[in-house]
Amino acid sequence: MRSSEIPRASDARQERLLELCRVTGGTTYLSGPAARAYIAPRGFADADVELRYIVYDYPPYPRGSRPFVPNLSIVDAIAWLGPAATTVFLETHGRSEAGP
Repeated sequence: MRSSEIPRASDARQERLLELCRVTGGTTYLSGPAARAYIAPRGFADADVELRYIVYDYPPYPRGSRPFVPNLSIVDAIAWLGPAATTVFLETHGRSEAGP
């Protein structure tokens, strides 16, 4: 299912996120840290959706002879590690924290 296939009831970013959670039966929303600037945690609490923020503090991964560069796209990890190893890497090192 694509989010574009789900009718929009609102153009507001947060309402759209909650709408997608409701339609798909989501009970937890994992957000990037930059969204703290516009997400109002109370709206998620009112909708019974747990709000969590991903923490990007992954350890270095092998990049051949090139130095590790933090905070790159997941595409970099996939290119150097491959899809399966990237999944294991994220499962091992990924963490999140509860929203305020």
